[in-house]
Amino acid sequence: MNEGAVSVQQAIRKGSRAVSLPLWLGLPISVCLCIVLMKLDFSFRYLWLIPIGMVLSLIFSSWAGARWRLWAYEHVADIHQLQRSAELAGLLRMQSYNKLSIFLSGKQRARLKELEQRFNEPAVFYDDPHIPAETIIKVSGRMTANGRSQFILNDKGITYQPDGLVPWNNIYNDRIAIIGYKSRSYRTAGETSGGYGVLFRFETNNERNEIPLASLNIDIWVLDLLLYTYRGRYNKQHE
Repeated sequence: MNEGAVSVQQAIRKGSRAVSLPLWLGLPISVCLCIVLMKLDFSFRYLWLIPIGMVLSLIFSSWAGARWRLWAYEHVADIHQLQRSAELAGLLRMQSYNKLSIFLSGKQRARLKELEQRFNEPAVFYDDPHIPAETIIKVSGRMTANGRSQFILNDKGITYQPDGLVPWNNIYNDRIAIIGYKSRSYRTAGETSGGYGVLFRFETNNERNEIPLASLNIDIWVLDLLLYTYRGRYNKQHE
């Protein structure tokens, strides 16, 4: 398999299965095994199987994630977007593109260092034919400003009410923004962390839009990848 043979979307979905599956299965398998053994030979010592199973599933998930990262760096064309999508999907830590893993062998670490040089190359857009020509994103719960209940993304731009279609050349700073909040502590009279929020942000000639990701029926990394793809298609058509 050559470089670029795998799309960012395919890589992220494969990584999600490789990393998440052991975590999902670790607890139920260890609990079931504990119950079976306690029925055969009742003893509270079998309860240790639950935390042990969780630790083992975490280790295996980290091991699988390290190997997935090596594979993805080698086979996905746009390594810059891959890294961003993987971070938003929770598969990689933020700014971890040059961090090595203890779960790789010496030969694998050397190969990973070689592949990291790809981050020094300029980003080049690669289209994913599996991404549809148009995506409708619905707003759930409370409406956004101006009563908007949905956004339509395609290679022409973003369509929403009341503006209609806004072409990509009139859209600026479209991105997923992670915003930290501060709150005042009555105990110390100072500021403390008040958590964070994730917003879909974009600006037009007329306004600035901020939509909470929690109100949209789409995963954070998928929306970011759609913005990358549709704008990239627009730019290719207008070169």
